[in-house]
Amino acid sequence: MNKFQFGHTPKQIRAIVAYGDDKARYSIANCLSKTGEIIVSDTTSNGIETLSSIFKLRPDVLIIDMLIPEKGGLWVLDELRKFKYSETKIIAVNTVKSDCMENVAISMGADFCVNNAFDTENLRKTVLSLCSRNEEKIKCGAKYSCEISDILNSLGVSPALKGYYYIKSAVLMVLENPQLISGVTKILYPEIAKQYDTQSKCVERDIRHAIFVSWNLSKNRYSAVLGYDFSKRPTNKELINTLAECIKNARQASDLYLNGRNDMWLGGITNFNLSQSAFSGFAAGN
Repeated sequence: MNKFQFGHTPKQIRAIVAYGDDKARYSIANCLSKTGEIIVSDTTSNGIETLSSIFKLRPDVLIIDMLIPEKGGLWVLDELRKFKYSETKIIAVNTVKSDCMENVAISMGADFCVNNAFDTENLRKTVLSLCSRNEEKIKCGAKYSCEISDILNSLGVSPALKGYYYIKSAVLMVLENPQLISGVTKILYPEIAKQYDTQSKCVERDIRHAIFVSWNLSKNRYSAVLGYDFSKRPTNKELINTLAECIKNARQASDLYLNGRNDMWLGGITNFNLSQSAFSGFAAGN
């Protein structure tokens, strides 16, 4: 194994960092280990080594680069799924920033995807959230991410644009904390800038540029996709807020539908039982 493998206290979170690049791997491992909350039990450099280490150490969390050499990250996810292994939370690092890769990783069992593993503070928070029984919130965020991608693609916002990823991050943050929409310039842009190691003004500019390109190409789709008629090109704040509301309303409608189906099912069971009781009573009386 390596220098990171050592004993841990019961409260510490045991992690494996699987990254092909040596410098990146050790940098991430060192940063995660600094506070003492997370202990990096092993670092691996390829898919085969990673799978072996998971089965041997059974860590709490795996941080894996999807482009890791020898088989790759998706192969590791597929093998874990074949063995029905679910003891380890999985954070997939989407280094190519591909929505397709992110969606496939989530569908194959990853609990969360990040585009930038070097934003170690956010990575550390994600690890702590996943391993502190807040995983439903994290998984919900991952599902929202896929829904946002689908809507942006429908609006003609290309993943080739930096603003595409900034919009996704902004919408996810607003879904988690709706009050952030009131502080787009002072809070939202600076937080996104930290995630992507850039400046607030670049975040604002790139989101505006993505909307500009999308509007010129696909403005006729906006009302159909978002259910809101824009008389002119939306501002950054307007689009972020509308996307968040669109996803929230769709989720609420879905929940109502599912609850209605459950009520119908339970009602059917109740009526069936009542009918059975009535039939039993009738049969006994005869």
